[in-house]
Amino acid sequence: MPAFAPKVKILTEGPDFVASTRSEGRERPGMFLLKGIIWDDPAPAVKLDKLCLRITFHLKPSFLYFERSLFMLRKLVVGPYQSNCYVLGCKKTMEGLVIDPGDEVFRIVKTIAETGLKIRYILITHGHIDHVGGASELKKITGAPVYIHPFDKSGLGFSPDGQVNEGNDLKLGTYMIKVLHTPGHSPGGVCYHAPGALFTGDTIFAGSIGRTDFPGGDHQRLIEGVRSKIFSLDGNLRIYPGHGPATTIDRERRTNPFFQ
Repeated sequence: MPAFAPKVKILTEGPDFVASTRSEGRERPGMFLLKGIIWDDPAPAVKLDKLCLRITFHLKPSFLYFERSLFMLRKLVVGPYQSNCYVLGCKKTMEGLVIDPGDEVFRIVKTIAETGLKIRYILITHGHIDHVGGASELKKITGAPVYIHPFDKSGLGFSPDGQVNEGNDLKLGTYMIKVLHTPGHSPGGVCYHAPGALFTGDTIFAGSIGRTDFPGGDHQRLIEGVRSKIFSLDGNLRIYPGHGPATTIDRERRTNPFFQ
């Protein structure tokens, strides 16, 4: 911890949180400054930026907003399968993207409007209906192109505007989003690696993995892909899955029963 240690207050009212920072007497909802790690739940030890005087975490169900320097994220839980949809953006350029618009497009569009982001991409982690169900409508409203791995494009129900493959880099404002191909739950399942965050779709969850009994599923490929491409990343990296709460790579390495 730095010599100057801000006071941290935790309010526990639900699974997710919004953070607010008071600096120079001004409250800035939804913003906090952390060095090196993006957090979406209270952590026992946090490296705090010296410029940050106070951080307050307000826990609210099914909603996440954070801002790390110039990096924003909102999480929406949508549809009957309670899928996680993410709106990600660069505050400096106000460019954004949407990951897995599975349903409830009106809510997604409302969230985009609240952030003021211009959506550059609609990114799909895999071609199952609970993750692609709103993609066509969202594309019509935002004009943003839809990207998916070619092995899963048939799940869209329309022709995608582009493909994502292993090693591709997508530029979002001042940040790069890297594509990792992690088949197993589906043949074209991918993860999106952003600064401090990994969006894994249904490849891996907190304490579990995606089902592999669907057509094209492959349990062994999923396990091998997670071990070689996800567990090889920084253990502090936050995992934002397609369902359920966020976790970390280190936590899943140590405790996920499918890898013990």
